[in-house]
Amino acid sequence: MNRPKVSLKSSKDTESGRTISIPDKIWSVIKYKFSGHYTLMKFTTNYRFCFGTLSPLDYYKWRLQIKKMSSGKCSYLAMCRELSLYEKLGEDMYQERYNITDDDVFNEWGFKVNCVIQNKEFKNANK
Repeated sequence: MNRPKVSLKSSKDTESGRTISIPDKIWSVIKYKFSGHYTLMKFTTNYRFCFGTLSPLDYYKWRLQIKKMSSGKCSYLAMCRELSLYEKLGEDMYQERYNITDDDVFNEWGFKVNCVIQNKEFKNANK
């Protein structure tokens, strides 16, 4: 899997010329671009992070959203990777990254998901 290169060092702000720490950059994106919303998940093997709140409209779409989140051995590394990705893609492309379609679900799980969906429709039709 191609992961964005992460610089864990502080960077210079081009407008003010002052040094901005990585946690400050992450918090400013969360605060000003996503109204203070972020998602941080801890799993047995890693952490996953994204800006904004995931919307679990459907179980399979939610699983794909989680799969697309940046991961790391610690929460800080996952956050840095997501910040790097956000800066690389830009705001509009970043938002589009978490829009999961039915085609994405079908491509990921194929026939298995299709059967589950048809089975639910069949049960609902017979009620």
